[in-house]
Amino acid sequence: MPDYAPTATPRYKVQYQAAGVLHHIQVRTPRTATLVETDSIGRFVVNGLFDALADLMPDDLVFIEASLYAADSDIGVPGGLPAAVAGSVPAEDYVPIQKITHLTFSGRSNGGSPVNVKVFAPFFTEWVSPSAGLDMKINYGENASVTAAIDFLRSATDMRCIDNRSAFWRSSATLKINDFWLRLVRRGVIT
Repeated sequence: MPDYAPTATPRYKVQYQAAGVLHHIQVRTPRTATLVETDSIGRFVVNGLFDALADLMPDDLVFIEASLYAADSDIGVPGGLPAAVAGSVPAEDYVPIQKITHLTFSGRSNGGSPVNVKVFAPFFTEWVSPSAGLDMKINYGENASVTAAIDFLRSATDMRCIDNRSAFWRSSATLKINDFWLRLVRRGVIT
Protein backbone atom coordinates (compact mmCIF):
# COMPACT_ATOMS: atom_id res chain seq x y z
CA MET A 1 0.00 0.00 0.00
CA PRO A 2 1.52 3.37 -0.97
CA ASP A 3 2.11 6.14 1.51
CA TYR A 4 0.08 9.32 1.18
CA ALA A 5 0.91 12.78 2.45
CA PRO A 6 -1.48 14.03 5.16
CA THR A 7 -2.57 16.68 2.65
CA ALA A 8 -3.47 14.17 -0.11
CA THR A 9 -7.17 15.08 -0.05
CA PRO A 10 -9.15 18.22 0.81
CA ARG A 11 -10.18 18.34 4.47
CA TYR A 12 -12.87 19.91 6.60
CA LYS A 13 -11.86 20.31 10.24
CA VAL A 14 -14.12 21.58 13.00
CA GLN A 15 -13.40 22.39 16.62
CA TYR A 16 -16.15 21.59 19.10
CA GLN A 17 -16.75 21.64 22.82
CA ALA A 18 -18.23 18.63 24.57
CA ALA A 19 -18.55 18.37 28.37
CA GLY A 20 -16.40 21.48 28.75
CA VAL A 21 -13.42 20.13 26.76
CA LEU A 22 -12.34 21.27 23.26
CA HIS A 23 -11.83 18.67 20.52
CA HIS A 24 -11.44 18.50 16.73
CA ILE A 25 -12.90 16.23 14.09
CA GLN A 26 -11.74 16.01 10.47
CA VAL A 27 -13.50 14.84 7.32
CA ARG A 28 -11.70 14.06 4.06
CA THR A 29 -13.45 14.78 0.76
CA PRO A 30 -12.77 13.73 -2.86
CA ARG A 31 -9.45 14.97 -4.21
CA THR A 32 -11.24 16.91 -6.95
CA ALA A 33 -13.61 18.69 -4.54
CA THR A 34 -13.48 22.46 -4.44
CA LEU A 35 -13.35 24.25 -1.09
CA VAL A 36 -17.06 25.03 -1.44
CA GLU A 37 -17.81 21.33 -2.00
CA THR A 38 -15.49 20.35 0.86
CA ASP A 39 -17.32 22.77 3.16
CA SER A 40 -20.70 21.35 2.18
CA ILE A 41 -19.63 17.71 2.50
CA GLY A 42 -17.82 18.34 5.78
CA ARG A 43 -20.76 20.13 7.40
CA PHE A 44 -23.13 17.40 6.21
CA VAL A 45 -20.96 14.57 7.61
CA VAL A 46 -20.19 16.21 10.97
CA ASN A 47 -23.81 17.25 11.47
CA GLY A 48 -25.16 13.83 10.51
CA LEU A 49 -22.71 11.97 12.74
CA PHE A 50 -23.35 14.12 15.81
CA ASP A 51 -27.09 14.16 15.13
CA ALA A 52 -27.10 10.34 15.17
CA LEU A 53 -25.26 10.43 18.51
CA ALA A 54 -27.25 13.32 20.08
CA ASP A 55 -28.78 11.06 22.76
CA LEU A 56 -25.26 10.30 24.02
CA MET A 57 -23.81 13.82 23.79
CA PRO A 58 -23.60 16.54 26.47
CA ASP A 59 -25.99 19.46 26.44
CA ASP A 60 -23.07 21.92 26.13
CA LEU A 61 -22.11 20.50 22.69
CA VAL A 62 -21.24 23.40 20.43
CA PHE A 63 -19.32 23.75 17.16
CA ILE A 64 -16.85 26.60 17.53
CA GLU A 65 -14.69 26.98 14.44
CA ALA A 66 -14.28 25.28 11.07
CA SER A 67 -11.37 25.28 8.65
CA LEU A 68 -11.06 24.08 5.06
CA TYR A 69 -7.88 22.72 3.49
CA ALA A 70 -7.39 22.21 -0.24
CA ALA A 71 -5.66 19.06 -1.49
CA ASP A 72 -1.87 19.30 -1.18
CA SER A 73 -2.12 22.28 1.17
CA ASP A 74 -1.86 22.69 4.91
CA ILE A 75 -3.06 26.29 4.84
CA GLY A 76 -6.56 26.52 6.25
CA VAL A 77 -9.26 29.02 5.42
CA PRO A 78 -12.44 29.59 7.44
CA GLY A 79 -15.31 27.22 6.75
CA GLY A 80 -18.96 27.13 7.69
CA LEU A 81 -20.09 25.52 10.92
CA PRO A 82 -22.32 22.44 10.96
CA ALA A 83 -25.90 22.93 12.06
CA ALA A 84 -26.29 22.92 15.82
CA VAL A 85 -26.91 19.55 17.45
CA ALA A 86 -28.65 19.50 20.83
CA GLY A 87 -26.97 17.02 23.13
CA SER A 88 -29.32 15.51 25.68
CA VAL A 89 -27.07 14.65 28.64
CA PRO A 90 -26.49 17.38 31.27
CA ALA A 91 -22.78 18.27 31.11
CA GLU A 92 -22.66 18.40 34.91
CA ASP A 93 -23.44 14.65 35.00
CA TYR A 94 -20.04 13.85 33.47
CA VAL A 95 -17.14 12.65 35.58
CA PRO A 96 -13.66 13.53 34.26
CA ILE A 97 -13.07 10.11 32.66
CA GLN A 98 -16.29 10.41 30.63
CA LYS A 99 -15.18 13.83 29.34
CA ILE A 100 -12.06 12.31 27.75
CA THR A 101 -13.58 9.10 26.43
CA HIS A 102 -14.04 8.81 22.70
CA LEU A 103 -16.11 6.61 20.44
CA THR A 104 -14.08 5.55 17.39
CA PHE A 105 -15.67 4.48 14.13
CA SER A 106 -13.18 2.70 11.86
CA GLY A 107 -13.07 1.41 8.34
CA ARG A 108 -10.92 0.89 5.26
CA SER A 109 -11.04 1.74 1.60
CA ASN A 110 -11.04 -1.03 -0.99
CA GLY A 111 -7.39 -0.03 -1.50
CA GLY A 112 -6.62 -0.85 2.12
CA SER A 113 -6.22 2.67 3.52
CA PRO A 114 -7.56 2.97 7.07
CA VAL A 115 -9.96 5.65 8.19
CA ASN A 116 -11.35 6.50 11.59
CA VAL A 117 -13.48 9.17 13.15
CA LYS A 118 -13.40 9.89 16.88
CA VAL A 119 -16.27 11.56 18.72
CA PHE A 120 -15.42 12.68 22.23
CA ALA A 121 -17.66 12.64 25.31
CA PRO A 122 -20.34 10.09 24.47
CA PHE A 123 -22.16 9.36 27.71
CA PHE A 124 -22.37 5.72 28.68
CA THR A 125 -23.44 5.08 32.26
CA GLU A 126 -23.07 1.37 31.67
CA TRP A 127 -19.78 1.59 29.76
CA VAL A 128 -18.01 -0.69 32.23
CA SER A 129 -20.76 -3.31 32.30
CA PRO A 130 -21.35 -6.24 29.94
CA SER A 131 -24.51 -4.60 28.57
CA ALA A 132 -22.36 -2.03 26.74
CA GLY A 133 -19.58 -4.46 26.02
CA LEU A 134 -17.05 -5.03 28.74
CA ASP A 135 -14.49 -5.18 25.96
CA MET A 136 -15.28 -1.52 25.14
CA LYS A 137 -16.59 -2.55 21.72
CA ILE A 138 -20.14 -1.65 20.77
CA ASN A 139 -21.40 -3.85 17.97
CA TYR A 140 -23.98 -2.88 15.42
CA GLY A 141 -27.42 -3.26 17.01
CA GLU A 142 -26.24 -3.06 20.65
CA ASN A 143 -26.91 0.68 20.96
CA ALA A 144 -29.43 2.56 18.80
CA SER A 145 -27.33 5.75 18.57
CA VAL A 146 -24.14 3.92 17.61
CA THR A 147 -26.06 1.87 15.04
CA ALA A 148 -27.54 5.06 13.56
CA ALA A 149 -24.05 6.62 13.38
CA ILE A 150 -22.64 3.59 11.55
CA ASP A 151 -25.59 3.67 9.13
CA PHE A 152 -25.02 7.37 8.54
CA LEU A 153 -21.28 6.97 7.89
CA ARG A 154 -22.01 4.16 5.44
CA SER A 155 -24.37 6.49 3.56
CA ALA A 156 -21.87 9.40 3.45
CA THR A 157 -20.27 8.34 0.19
CA ASP A 158 -18.53 11.69 -0.40
CA MET A 159 -16.37 11.14 2.68
CA ARG A 160 -12.99 9.73 1.70
CA CYS A 161 -10.03 7.79 3.04
CA ILE A 162 -6.57 9.27 2.51
CA ASP A 163 -6.23 7.30 -0.74
CA ASN A 164 -9.26 9.20 -2.15
CA ARG A 165 -11.53 6.14 -2.04
CA SER A 166 -14.79 5.68 -0.17
CA ALA A 167 -14.67 3.95 3.20
CA PHE A 168 -16.20 0.64 4.15
CA TRP A 169 -17.13 1.11 7.81
CA ARG A 170 -16.91 -1.66 10.39
CA SER A 171 -20.05 -2.93 12.11
CA SER A 172 -18.82 -1.74 15.50
CA ALA A 173 -17.35 1.22 17.34
CA THR A 174 -14.81 1.20 20.14
CA LEU A 175 -14.97 3.18 23.35
CA LYS A 176 -11.61 4.33 24.72
CA ILE A 177 -10.18 6.68 27.31
CA ASN A 178 -7.81 9.03 25.51
CA ASP A 179 -4.26 8.68 26.87
CA PHE A 180 -3.27 12.31 26.22
CA TRP A 181 -6.29 13.69 28.03
CA LEU A 182 -5.91 11.16 30.85
CA ARG A 183 -2.66 12.86 31.91
CA LEU A 184 -4.58 16.11 32.28
CA VAL A 185 -7.25 14.40 34.38
CA ARG A 186 -4.54 12.92 36.64
CA ARG A 187 -2.95 16.35 37.07
CA GLY A 188 -6.32 17.93 37.90
CA VAL A 189 -6.45 20.11 34.78
CA ILE A 190 -9.69 18.44 33.61
CA THR A 191 -12.13 18.04 36.48
